[in-house]
This record gives sequence, C-alpha cells and structure tokens, in this order.
Amino acid sequence: MWRHRHRTAFHHQTPISDGGSHDLDNLETICRACHAAEHPVKTTLSEALTNNQRLRMQYRSSSGTRVRGLDPYGMAMHEGIQYLVGYDYYREEIRIFRPTRIEWVELQPETFIPPADWDTSQYLANEMGFQRTDSDSCFIATAAYGSPTASEIDVLRRFRDDILAKSYLTRWLISMYYALSPPIARWISRSRRRRTAVRRLFVAPLVRLIERVWS
Repeated sequence: MWRHRHRTAFHHQTPISDGGSHDLDNLETICRACHAAEHPVKTTLSEALTNNQRLRMQYRSSSGTRVRGLDPYGMAMHEGIQYLVGYDYYREEIRIFRPTRIEWVELQPETFIPPADWDTSQYLANEMGFQRTDSDSCFIATAAYGSPTASEIDVLRRFRDDILAKSYLTRWLISMYYALSPPIARWISRSRRRRTAVRRLFVAPLVRLIERVWS
C-alpha cells in the first residue's frame, strides 16, 4: 500500500516547451499512469533512452512529415529548448530533433550501443554553434574521433604549436582552417561512415607521418 500511494509524478500544467516553468505554482502531483497518459511520447522516449532501444516515429519537419527509425543517443536542453539527438536511419547520419514535433513514437525490439564517450549537451553546443572557443580546437580530427582528448589529436596540437605556428604563412593557414573547418566537422560528425573514413584515410595517416618525420 505504501508503494502504491507514492507512485506519483510531477506534472507541468503549462509545458516547458510552451513557456512554462519549474515553479511550484506550475506543478501538480498526479499518478504515474496518469502522467504517462498525458505524455505518451515523453514516456516512450524516456524508456528508449534508458534501455538503448531503437525507436520508430513519425516526425514533422520543414521538409514534410515522415516515419523514421532512430537510435536515440540522448536528450538535453540547449538555450531553453529541448532536443533529442540520435542516429536517423532515414538520413543515415546523426540528427537533431524537437520532441514536440514527434506525432507518435513506438519502441522497437532492437537495441544499440551509443558512441563511446557520447555527450548530448556537448554535441548540441557544437552543432548549434560550432565555433572556436579556445586555441586547442582541432575540429575535423575531433569530429573524426568523437572526442577532443584522443592521443592522435594531442600529436596534431603539438605539431601545430611547435612547428606550424612559428611562421607567418602557416599561422595564416591555421587561421583559415579555423574559419573554414567547423561546417566540414559538423558534416563529418553526423555520420558514422564519414567519421570512420576521415579517421582511417586522413587523420590517422597524417598523424603517423608527423610522428615519423617529426620524432
């Protein structure tokens, strides 16, 4: 009986997506089953994210309404808006979605393994404004490896700082790289195949060449 009495959830009377807040005067306590009935999409997304379970959903976008298969990697807020990020089987790349545009969603039996060290908030920050925030940024290599801490990226940073940054021409080339590479890095990061191809065919051979010549 004690457990049943406490199967409740907080419900936003005005949804956050519609300008509501987490203030107490906008919250009410309802039973969990009632809350699930009020938010069937949110409940299904939560279950899929918890269990790394594939989804099938009907999504409304500017290009039309389509049924898509999705491996949901995570959901996070960015500048006050909630986004869902995952691998879209329709586009065959990682895409960003607004949960409020999902018309219906259902769980699929397949499960998946998210990319190693996946960070939804960081991905959104990169995608929504892929800008250079510090002097250590190596956009294309970071997109290829999925992390700024890969050892190969350390080799590229050291080569840039110790060799390339010592002449006017190469400093100019570095500045051009930072100006032009963010959209390319975004394009690479959205697809597993592109990340693998760039990593194996471009970044890794470049790192080996630098280590062979520079060491």
